[in-house]
Amino acid sequence: DAFDSMIYDPLAQNGDVSELLNYVDEIAVQSRYIGVQPTDKVIGLSTCAEAETNGRVVIFGRLDRMS
Repeated sequence: DAFDSMIYDPLAQNGDVSELLNYVDEIAVQSRYIGVQPTDKVIGLSTCAEAETNGRVVIFGRLDRMS
């Protein structure tokens, strides 16, 4: 849902993504364990379809520093 504040309000997390990670794990249709920690930087990318309010796909991933 585009109005899901847990997904679409990044400022609510205050730097700790534990609650978001748990929530995403509960509602995910597909997931893969990659060892994300609460202190990691997480990015979410969302599609937008005009036809459906709840027709979105959101992909989350961990940002890793490249050396």
